[in-house]
Amino acid sequence: MSTTTADRNGTFPNDARSAFTWCIERGFNPLPGWQRTKAATLDGEAIYQRRVGPSDLDQLFPIDQPRNLGVVNGDLSGNLLDLDLDCQEAVLAAQLLSPPTTWRFRREGAKDSAHRLYRTDTPFREPQRKFCDIDGKTLLEARGSGHWSIWPPSIHPEGVPITWEAPDQLDKAGPPRLLLVDLEKQIATLAACCLIARHWPTKGASRRSASGGIE
Repeated sequence: MSTTTADRNGTFPNDARSAFTWCIERGFNPLPGWQRTKAATLDGEAIYQRRVGPSDLDQLFPIDQPRNLGVVNGDLSGNLLDLDLDCQEAVLAAQLLSPPTTWRFRREGAKDSAHRLYRTDTPFREPQRKFCDIDGKTLLEARGSGHWSIWPPSIHPEGVPITWEAPDQLDKAGPPRLLLVDLEKQIATLAACCLIARHWPTKGASRRSASGGIE
C-alpha cells in the first residue's frame, strides 16, 4: 500500500489521498467522489453502509487520479451528524442558535451555504431530514446514517474548492459530542427562526390581519 503525507500532528491534509488516511485514523468513514460533482465513484446505495480501512486507499483513491473526498454520516463515522445550511438566514442564525463547533466547512466564498459537524450519543438514523420554506426551498437539513457529505479538500460542482472555515482551529478531539435529542430540538428551532426571518415584513410593508385583511 502506498504511503501518504497525512500530518500526524492533526493538521487536515490538502489532498484527498492523505485526507482519506487522516479520516480513517480519527474514526470517520471516507469514500471517493468525482470532482465537480456530489456523486460517489462507487455505485449503489449500499456504499453508504460500507466500512472502509487503510488497505482500501489505492483502490478508492488511485495515485494521480483526482477525487473528491466524502464522509459517510451516522454510525459508521462515530455517530456523525452534518448540519447542512442552505440559505443565508440559516448560516447567520446558526452562529447564535446552534451548538458551537470548530468543525465547519463550506464552498469557497459562499455566504448562503455551510456545514457544521457534530457527534451524538446515538446515531441519527435518517439519511436526511429537510426543513423547507413554504415555496419548497430547502433552508437546512440534518444528515445521518445512509448519507454522506463532500468534505475538504474537494471541488464543488460550481468549480470552487470546499474548504474548512478555520483549518488551524479544528478541535483535535473531533466534532463536539451532544445528546441527539437536544441537537434535534436546536435544529428545529433554527429552522423555525429561518422561516420567520425570511417572511418577516420589511419596514413599510403591509401585513395581513388574522381575518385576512390588510393592516
